[in-house]
Amino acid sequence: MRDVLAYLDLGLRYRGRLDAFLRHRLDRCYPLPRTLAAMYRRWGIPRKQLITVIGSLGKSTTTRALRAVLLEKDHYQSFSNYGSRLAENLLRSPYWQRCDVLEVGISGPGQMRDYARMIRPDVVVVTSIASDHNRSLPTLEQTREEKAEMVRALPSAGLAVLNADDPHVIWMASQTRARVLRYGLRPDCDVWAADLQLNWPTGMAFTLHAGGESVRVQSRLLGGHLVYPLLAAAAVAWQEHMPLARVAQRLETVAPVPARLEPHQLPGGAILIDDSYKSGIESFRVAIDLLRQIPARRRIAVIGDIEEPVGSLGPLYRELGERLASSVDLLISLGASNTIGPLRAAATQAGLARSAIHRIAGGVHGAEEFLRANDLSAGDVVLLKGPYAKRLRRLLLRLQGRSVCCSAEDCRVKVPVCDVCPLLDIDTTQLHNPLVTRWLQHRAGDNQIRERAA
Repeated sequence: MRDVLAYLDLGLRYRGRLDAFLRHRLDRCYPLPRTLAAMYRRWGIPRKQLITVIGSLGKSTTTRALRAVLLEKDHYQSFSNYGSRLAENLLRSPYWQRCDVLEVGISGPGQMRDYARMIRPDVVVVTSIASDHNRSLPTLEQTREEKAEMVRALPSAGLAVLNADDPHVIWMASQTRARVLRYGLRPDCDVWAADLQLNWPTGMAFTLHAGGESVRVQSRLLGGHLVYPLLAAAAVAWQEHMPLARVAQRLETVAPVPARLEPHQLPGGAILIDDSYKSGIESFRVAIDLLRQIPARRRIAVIGDIEEPVGSLGPLYRELGERLASSVDLLISLGASNTIGPLRAAATQAGLARSAIHRIAGGVHGAEEFLRANDLSAGDVVLLKGPYAKRLRRLLLRLQGRSVCCSAEDCRVKVPVCDVCPLLDIDTTQLHNPLVTRWLQHRAGDNQIRERAA
């Protein structure tokens, strides 16, 4: 009863945005929307071409690229890619549209087969296999086995579009009776890219090759690894007989997904690259490698913890410290106190001055004060990298001059980015709501919540 009253209170405060608070409840109702979605697929849109995007990294960017290239008019899709929201995304697919693209994610074993039965895909695009699910799927072999269930569901007339540069992805070619199309950075792929060039801050340029033709593409995405989502989209479009020049034109319209290596110019002229949606070790590596390539007066990294680390923390943070030492002039850690030791030791041993390494205990608020005190200005580039639940994007918003009152340490509100969160600029009276305090999940900050609510 207390929760019902709390939801009513939030509904009155946030008309039209209560959805962000209901997601936890809706996820428990998956069987009903799953059944409705499966029925809609079978009898409502049986002839529609459904393209699913699966993998550990790059799914959202690949989905955005596919939709930009293939769909004349996009329609609303939830950022969520599993459970009830995946079923809802399928139910939202317009019956009059020739094809649609669905991003599919999992959190553990046994889920992908069920999703495949519901969706019955015609095309499956696989991006990568990484360590994101190591707590529920301990090895990469187990991860690929689970994700391959979507590829196995393809009919013989279907199409599997596989990243040939990832051995765990290309292994899936042996798991399907469908046709296989390979994309990558090698000339032996069906669709491939060459001559990659970072044009800072515009994006990545590359030459797209397919079917004996080639065209130069100037994308808006940063980082060589984000060429892969564009290649995947180009591969599907090319298979649909779209002219390569037209494919290139549409690829050039694809904007970065929020909080995935998304550049923002700050009021003082500095550029902040927000990559705070995920922070697995693989995504840390590519983000730091990108930062190393950028011409800048100062390169600054503001980082949180590695998300779902595999194995002992010490070796991972030492690797991170070594990489950062050759890439940054200033390192700001917002991570746990037990990780700064190996990080600092490896960074200093690799040549970064100890005075350039700082651990800020005040979260995004402390990081903002520190950066302002260090005179961010034109020529500076800041990389923002950390776990999704820590919501480091609030630092970007504060540096842009937005009002950010939220001081959550581990946030469970289901929104894609803080910009659209109803609690971004909360007033103290809202902290009386028991659901708010539960979702904001302050650990060390419980006392602070009580003080603000008092």
